[in-house]
This record gives sequence, structure tokens and C-alpha cells, in this order.
Amino acid sequence: MKTQLSSLPRQLTDRFYRRVFIAAIVALVSCLLVFTQARAQTTSLSIWPPLVEAMIQPGKSVTKVYRLKNAADATTVTISVVPFSNSDEFGHINLQFGGNLPKYFSLVDDSLPATLNLKAGETRELALKINVPEAAEDADYHAALVIESETSGLLSGSGSVARATIAAPILLTVSKTGTPNRLAKIEEFVVTSLLDSFDSIEFILRVKNQSPTRLQPIGQIKINNTFGRTVATLTLPPDNILGGTVRQLPVSWHPVFPLGRYSAEAELTPRDTTNTISQTLVFWVLPYKALLILGFLFFARLAYMKTVFTHRK
Repeated sequence: MKTQLSSLPRQLTDRFYRRVFIAAIVALVSCLLVFTQARAQTTSLSIWPPLVEAMIQPGKSVTKVYRLKNAADATTVTISVVPFSNSDEFGHINLQFGGNLPKYFSLVDDSLPATLNLKAGETRELALKINVPEAAEDADYHAALVIESETSGLLSGSGSVARATIAAPILLTVSKTGTPNRLAKIEEFVVTSLLDSFDSIEFILRVKNQSPTRLQPIGQIKINNTFGRTVATLTLPPDNILGGTVRQLPVSWHPVFPLGRYSAEAELTPRDTTNTISQTLVFWVLPYKALLILGFLFFARLAYMKTVFTHRK
């Protein structure tokens, strides 16, 4: 009887730890199931080409083939073409859902908007036809092929939906001649007038498209030293500039310890034209930060020596 009474607390303790262990296993399995379900609701879409540029004469048409890839789980996508506008001077755009576009765009196998089911890891080709009627006037149209996905699933026993949107811009120019006149203007070309020899040099070049048709600037910034010798030629990025807008073109120079007076000439020509424009500026490059530090150390040394000399007297 004595032995049975002494073993009772131990039996209760073993039973308690057993229950805790089973509860921990159940909780771990539940967490793994929730984590797996949550991961299953991923969305990853890509489209190629990311940008389409087209110049079409009235009465002509062109077909562009896109490759849409679903790198995640099965999903349903809606395909549409919507207009866009410039968001800033750096090439960002604002999609204008509900905006008006001429009925030049359609899928070869379906009308727009269209709905498509994509399996996990599936790649599908989309043939977009751009058909311009003969009565169309010369103009630019800024549109984007927009893919909106909706992936449904269960998360912790409740319904959830993962959504994503990707867009591939379409720059369409309707031109009767196929050679629209493009005019550009250098709105601003500046650099800090005094630069440090240990810093990279960043130019601000803002180009305005003065024509109603998009253009690509082709050109460079040529840098000459004090003796008139060309020490660098920086190529301008051929970014598209929409009609009537301003685009900022980033240009950097990373020389090895430049020193003295320099001049920089920005020269550009809209692609497929001879309308060249240019602008020149002058700037100085000196190791002024190092000189300030050396000057501070020099005067600090003088002050220290003066103090020592005074104490000795």
C-alpha cells in the first residue's frame, strides 16, 4: 500500500508530460499546414517583351506576340489594354483604368478584356493585333497591356485571395509618312559649379519634347579639361520622351582625381532626325574637402605650438 501511494505522483507527472508532448506535436503540425497553405497562395507573373514600340501608317496593322509566364500557383488573369500618362520625369507611368482608347487593339484569338486560366509554372503566348483604320489621323497613343491576376485559396480555414497587376507599355505612333518631325529642347543642363575631386559628378539633364510625337534622344556629354582636351564622352540613355513632356536623363562621371577647370557639352539629336541641339557649361573640380581638413589641422597645430611656447616663457 505504501508503494502504490508513493508512485501515484510520478504517474500523474508522466501523464502530464505526455499530454504536453502530444499538444506540442499537434500545434507544430497545424502551423506547418497553415504555413504550407499560406505559401501556396503566391503570385508571380512576368511578361515579355516589357515594352512595345510601333509606328503604323493608317490602313495598316501589326501583330505583337507576348510571352506570359506564371512562375507561381494556378491563377486566373484578366487581360486588357488601358491608356497611361506620365507620372513624373523619370519614366514612371499612371495606368488610367476606365480611360478611353481607340478600338485599335485586340487579341488575335479573343476580344478584350479577356480572361485566362494559367496553371502553375505555365507559359502562354498572347498575340496582340494593332489595326489602324485608313481614316486615322496622325497621333501618338500611350497604352499598356495590363495583366491582372487573382489567386484564390484557403488560409487558416478562411477564404483569401492574392491579387497582382503587371503592365507592359505600348508606344503607338500613327503616321501617314512614317517620318514624323521630332523637335527637342534642353530644358535644363546643370552641375554643381564647385565639386570635390574625390566625389562622382552627377549632371542634371532635362530634355523637353516639343513635338506631339514621342522621341528618343541620341547623343552624349563631352567633357574637356583646362587645355581643351576631351577627357570623357558620356553616352545619353535613349529613353522615350512622350510628346509635350520633360524627361530627366541621369548621367554620371566617375573620374580618377580630376583637378581644375572643366567644360561639359551636352549634344543630342532625336532619333531619325537631323534636329541637333547642344548646350555647354563650366565647372571646377578641386580636393577642397581634403584642403579644409589640412587647413584645420595646420591652424590647430599652430595654436598648440603657440600654447606650448607661452607656457615655456
